[in-house]
Amino acid sequence: TNDARVVELNLDGNYIGDNGLTPLLPLLARMHNLTAIHLAHNGLRNDGAISLCKAVMAHPSIASIDLSHNTISRTGGKQLLSMVGTTPRVTFVGLEGTVMDAALRGKIEAAAH
Repeated sequence: TNDARVVELNLDGNYIGDNGLTPLLPLLARMHNLTAIHLAHNGLRNDGAISLCKAVMAHPSIASIDLSHNTISRTGGKQLLSMVGTTPRVTFVGLEGTVMDAALRGKIEAAAH
């Protein structure tokens, strides 16, 4: 299918929010060659981050996730840290401008290398 041709998905600035992310997740699963997803400036919160973590852990190839400038705090950050710790192919998680503390953000970014 054409889904297999998608290697990068850029939804920066679309403000899809957690509710808009939910129907997107099954589509990501069909994009087997997807390596990067850009979700900066989308109004995502902790629930969206947690749902995305589950989808990424089950996905065969996503290695780069940009969640910059979303309202993700410590709750979502803990799940992101767990995801990068158990999913070694994830080598980048962009978190600039989130509301989680700098120490947690640093741990996630360091673990994703």
